[in-house]
Amino acid sequence: MSDTGEKIINQVRLRPEHQPTGSTRHTVNGIVVEPTFELRILQFDSDPGFYLMHFNESGEELADTYHETCEKAKEQAEFEFGIKRKDWM
Repeated sequence: MSDTGEKIINQVRLRPEHQPTGSTRHTVNGIVVEPTFELRILQFDSDPGFYLMHFNESGEELADTYHETCEKAKEQAEFEFGIKRKDWM
């Protein structure tokens, strides 16, 4: 756990079989974010929910989505990239 009270629950580095499905589009200030390299499911001490965080190859956060359960965050990752349960670390 880091000083900010965040805990990485699961993570997956995207491989060739994990292609964007086109079902979602993440933007910042109207600009589509660069391709995702890694996904992490995080939980913060001060929050009961789970965040599906998108990171680039340099480890910078690109986007995130909020979910009530870890399972729903995994379902979102499958919806966006075809990530299967066995792919998570």
